[in-house]
Amino acid sequence: MKDKIIIGILPTLIGNDTNDYFEEKETFVRNYGNRLSEYGATPIGIILDKEQVPISTLELCDGFILPGGNRIERSWYETIDYAIKHNKPLLGICLGSEAIDIYSVIKDHLPKNYTDEDIIQTYQQLKKEHDGTLLSKLPDNLGHFHEINKDNIDIARHKINIKDDTILKSVFNSSTESIVSLHHHDYKLVGKDFIISATASDNTKEAIEYKDKNYFILGVHFHPELEKDSKVIKRLIEECIKRKNV
Repeated sequence: MKDKIIIGILPTLIGNDTNDYFEEKETFVRNYGNRLSEYGATPIGIILDKEQVPISTLELCDGFILPGGNRIERSWYETIDYAIKHNKPLLGICLGSEAIDIYSVIKDHLPKNYTDEDIIQTYQQLKKEHDGTLLSKLPDNLGHFHEINKDNIDIARHKINIKDDTILKSVFNSSTESIVSLHHHDYKLVGKDFIISATASDNTKEAIEYKDKNYFILGVHFHPELEKDSKVIKRLIEECIKRKNV
């Protein structure tokens, strides 16, 4: 058990603007943990301390998943920053990939010796400069979001085109892949240290990754946890094992 790979999953916050103590919740979608367990890793839900991730918790983890959800929290940017500084694999899914994209833009504007507060302040300034958001809302008729359940996942499938010489290409070993798409937004800007590694036929950006291949920082707009054989999640675990055994 002690040798198992530990993957920390960031929570989605619900009701953190309410005065009702019992409505403030940190939630986790079971599917992420199920997939990690199936492939031999130990998933843990990361509980926040006043909306921040304790460093001691991050140190416990060999890698991280930023899940889908409705709102990006400051803890997500802090976790991405930690993962890069300590070369720990990180996978962002749907909203999690958008957090990676936004972080990529923030990173270009940070001072040399920055703090977590600098990350948040830079983000707030960038939002003011870009009409309040670093994401673009997709038109509904493009078909990147569908209401699905366990019986009709395939209605949300479409193909993506994957760029050569990218992490994602090495995951799928193919230039195209059929994926489950459930997102409302697209990346508006991309930082200089990151690259878009997949697009849809309408040019919607479907994946982003850190350019330096000595790291595994990958964001996918699609949902690999819904696949019966998730090559993306398997690869996350493999990258964690590789670094743990060094």
